[in-house]
This record gives sequence, structure tokens and C-alpha cells, in this order.
Amino acid sequence: MYYNYFVFDGKPSTEFGLIISGASTWESSEYDVDTTEIPGRVGDIINADGRFKNFDVEYSDSAIASRFSERFPALRAYLMSHSNKYYRLEDTYHPEYYLMAKYEGALNPDYDAWNDAGTVDLKFNAEPQRWLKSGERTIEVASATSLKNPTMFTAKPLIRVHGIGRLTVGDISVDISSSYSNAYIDLDCDLCDAYYGDENCNKYITTTNYLFPELKGGELIRILYDSTITKVELTPRWWTL
Repeated sequence: MYYNYFVFDGKPSTEFGLIISGASTWESSEYDVDTTEIPGRVGDIINADGRFKNFDVEYSDSAIASRFSERFPALRAYLMSHSNKYYRLEDTYHPEYYLMAKYEGALNPDYDAWNDAGTVDLKFNAEPQRWLKSGERTIEVASATSLKNPTMFTAKPLIRVHGIGRLTVGDISVDISSSYSNAYIDLDCDLCDAYYGDENCNKYITTTNYLFPELKGGELIRILYDSTITKVELTPRWWTL
């Protein structure tokens, strides 16, 4: 028989004998929008900064069918020790995605008179992005190639460039100085940072308007680079809500 489970910071809930329900795992984040009413003006002014809010993921009536008195304390200790920062959370209801979440709240179980079986409601607080696991795969990109963002949301990739010269992704170019001598340079377009291992390499690059490349939602993005660049590896980091 197949049972559904989650994996939190690399540990599956089945290690605690926990079987989950996914009925409350379909919620999403919401756009952070403020509206302002102006006297005498028809309609409200929308103030939006492109930010999405965190949201809660709940596994209601999750069950430990046996050895409850042994397994539940171990589950409680594990989850409560993961309330201080975000960890990777995935489950069998949404196998194509993962979240970054922390455990939130207390654990108040219902259990039978023999302390052998019980249920508990679990709640995680997650960052808004549902990260596509396909976006974790590194793609070797040939020059003069187009890459389609499969979501409606702009992704900020990790790009590893072997060699020196100009790389252009969409309307943003990155020029890597001829004085750069390491085997490759990593461009983290989320952090707007260039590095080689622990070495900061921002002084070796120049970008269009000081911007880093992005993969705009729903668009076909053209990628070009000079012949002095021998290889480009791109991890797209696709996400949706």
C-alpha cells in the first residue's frame, strides 16, 4: 500500500511512522498590495512593490498508526528544532515542487487510550515560491540559443561561465575582464554577485546598467556569448506560486 509523506530538511516523515493528508497543501501566497483612497477620486490607488507574502502549509490529521508513544516525541523534537530558519520541504502530493519553510506552532496530538496510535495537525510557514525541481538541473547552453521560461514569474539563475568575454542573456550583457584567470566564474543573479569558490570576483565583471541577467516569465530568452567563452552552464531556478 502506498502512503503519502513529506520530506523536511532531508528527512522523510515515514521515519517517524507519519502518514500525511494533503487536503490543506494547495494554498498559495498572495501579492503584497496596499490601496489608498483619495477623496474625490474614482477608484483606489494601488501601491505594489512586487513582493509576495509567506503562506502556511498544513498537514491536517496526519497519522502515526503504531508505536505512537515512541515515535511522536522524536517527531516533535525534530520539527521543533527546525523552527529557527527555512529548510527544504517537499511532499508526495506535489512531487514536481519544493518549498523553503520552517515549522510553526505547537504539536497537540490526539491519541488512543493505549498511546499506540494518534493524529496531529502540522503547520509550516513557507516562503512564497514553489520552486520547480526541474529548475535545479544545470543546462549547458550553446551560444545563440533560446531558453523558454515555463512559468509566469521571472527567474534569477545561477550561471557558470568558462572563459572571458561577453555573455548576453536577453537584454543584459556581462563582460568578463581579460585579466580574469580562474577556470570559471559564477554569476549568482539572485544575489547579484560574482565569485569563484570563496573568492569575490565582482571587480572582474561589468554588466548592463549594473544589472544581472534574468529569465523573464513566459518569455523566450536569447543567449549569446563570445568565442573566447568555452562553455556556459545555467541553473535556471524556475519558480511559481
